[in-house]
Amino acid sequence: WILDAILSSEYKPAILTIEYNSNYPWGYPIAFPSLVQEQLPEAVRTWDGSCYMGSSAMAIAIVAEQHGYAVVDVEPGLDLYLVRRELWGSRFVPDL
Repeated sequence: WILDAILSSEYKPAILTIEYNSNYPWGYPIAFPSLVQEQLPEAVRTWDGSCYMGSSAMAIAIVAEQHGYAVVDVEPGLDLYLVRRELWGSRFVPDL
């Protein structure tokens, strides 16, 4: 949700890196907390201190794509590297 808010603003960095939660299965768009959880009672929607927080790589990739960014590299288990598509041009973009 933070990435979406940043990229929805006037601030448009050329390149950025963002940490993803590698505890989530690869290829699934998962974010915690989710909009569905926001509708639940406070006792149910709060973080319990476990490793289940943040966003999966796929969830980040979807938000990046919606804002005109491409995931151009992955540091396995850690970060995604995003570049504005207009700057990346026709270079290779890896599949997640």
